[in-house]
Amino acid sequence: MYASYIKKRVLRLVPTYLFWSIVFLAFTAAFDLLLDGGRIHPRYFTGEFWFSVLFRGGSATHLWFLACLFYAQVLMALPFGKFNREWQGVLWVIIGGAVLYGAVRIGWWYGWYPLRLLAFLMTGFGIRLLVISNMDKLKRFSLLILFVALVALVLHIALRGVVPGFYRDWVAVFPVLVGVANVEVKSIRIGKISAVLGATSMGVYLVHPLVTRGL
Repeated sequence: MYASYIKKRVLRLVPTYLFWSIVFLAFTAAFDLLLDGGRIHPRYFTGEFWFSVLFRGGSATHLWFLACLFYAQVLMALPFGKFNREWQGVLWVIIGGAVLYGAVRIGWWYGWYPLRLLAFLMTGFGIRLLVISNMDKLKRFSLLILFVALVALVLHIALRGVVPGFYRDWVAVFPVLVGVANVEVKSIRIGKISAVLGATSMGVYLVHPLVTRGL
């Protein structure tokens, strides 16, 4: 099952990652030649740059996400142990918080990107398990949870400069995700719009820096 999951992740992310890496390498070189001095940037001739392109999304400012998402999902698929769903959720949240703390302490590229993404992926997975296990209870307090989510978002902004941003994100994500999970979409039109946004979000994410750079 693990090998099957990895194969799905490879087919889902790696071709997309490689294709867009080539696109951004080509367009960046074109921008260098046409707009930025008429010569290709010297970094194209260094091994460090090509290592970054292959494994860290170095061909563009945003492709780190696809590379790190792949690594994080591979790690998340490893066997976790024999716990019931609720306790698994609690453990994933705790581990996610610990990894986030490590990410902030480490800093640098590995802290800001792969470890931070892994921490939030673990946390989100844990919250999902907790929500599934307690859906009936949560529905009774849906308005209260949305209110708490609103307060958390206000505090997120108010505590800027006081509490590190990643910690504020991690705390705010609990009531926001749980609150959204409790919202029932009854409108067919809204449901269709949500489906379209979900299906196209990756494409928008990949294309928008190219459009911005061109403008």
